[in-house]
Amino acid sequence: MKTKMNLTIEKNFKSTITTSLLFTMIAMSSFTSPVHAQSESGAYLHPSHMMSVEDSVASFCNNRLRILERAMEKAMSASQAQDFDYSVVVLKEGLTKALQNIPAHYRKTITAKAIERTMNLVSQIERSKADTKRTRILNYLLMESYEFIKDASNTIDIPFYSVRNAFSHITQSNVAFESAYSRLSYKQLSMVQSKMQISDHSASYPVGSMEAYLLATREALTNVTKDLMDSVFAQKNSCAILDNLDTLEEINAHLLGGSRESDFEVMQRISWKVSRALGKNACGANTSGSSNGYSGKTSQVLTQQFYVERGTMKQFRLGRGMNVKKLLISASGIGNDAMFDVVVNGDVKGTIHVPKVDPTYFVTVNEYTDSIEFVSRSGGRILIENIVVVEE
Repeated sequence: MKTKMNLTIEKNFKSTITTSLLFTMIAMSSFTSPVHAQSESGAYLHPSHMMSVEDSVASFCNNRLRILERAMEKAMSASQAQDFDYSVVVLKEGLTKALQNIPAHYRKTITAKAIERTMNLVSQIERSKADTKRTRILNYLLMESYEFIKDASNTIDIPFYSVRNAFSHITQSNVAFESAYSRLSYKQLSMVQSKMQISDHSASYPVGSMEAYLLATREALTNVTKDLMDSVFAQKNSCAILDNLDTLEEINAHLLGGSRESDFEVMQRISWKVSRALGKNACGANTSGSSNGYSGKTSQVLTQQFYVERGTMKQFRLGRGMNVKKLLISASGIGNDAMFDVVVNGDVKGTIHVPKVDPTYFVTVNEYTDSIEFVSRSGGRILIENIVVVEE
């Protein structure tokens, strides 16, 4: 797991990300431990007391789960009495209470972020027109989300979370963590699809309004895409990430009224693409040659890492002319954070802020070129570790 990105993706997806968290970036924000940790009561702890705090990660998670379980008991009684409106109110109150007064050193837990994601998902669905089906859908998703949050605590935070380092100590060799993290990322999207659409052998249809389905799908798919970008396996997931970005762009276009297609036509294509995303088979780990589902061809073009010195420009030759759709760039600041522009044919295509770690960034190009310029804007020395080109 790495940190976040700070660059311009494309116009429509940019609005998705800013609207739906860009990222609180749900972020897994910047995985640096706080200078001072805070106790459950709010008191600051001396570093010598940190180990006892570390040992209480399970206590923190269980405390949040107990809050949610009490709300679930009330909601179950209300649901059995067919009072779904009250059940939704009780479950939302439980989430709000569970998210309150979280100590600073636990704010980066996946438990906290899963609670926040659930609240954001509910908020998106509530933007659609109210109807009886919407209330039932919200009730179902809220109840399922309680299991989603419990799963986050038991499979990720309790086994892997470090108060000092959050998840920054996780490496590519930790397959157990990455497997649990990836599975949880897709879980919310799977919940949305299982409740908000039905399919027969020939077509898919939304349960409730088309608007509610698209809003919920956009929120959940955005979360998946962020998680894949943050992952230490981001390069391996590059084609799936790009595929998801295209799907999100289509959803945005339809929600904003920019699509000429009918709801039915959009529903068929979006549900098919999301189904493929859930199968995690959009294009696998392919980084050379055709992509088994994504329309572009990806090529790893960097054979040797290079540095961009502070205040300088470094040109990278691609070796041949390419119709470049997107770039996937892995970079890090050396010693200090840094910022640089990605320039193609004289135009700035993205401005990237890199911390002292090596996250992966995506830049939209959509031009024919045989070179890319990296221009240092501020901060320290920059290491360019990998470049993957997605061609038209």
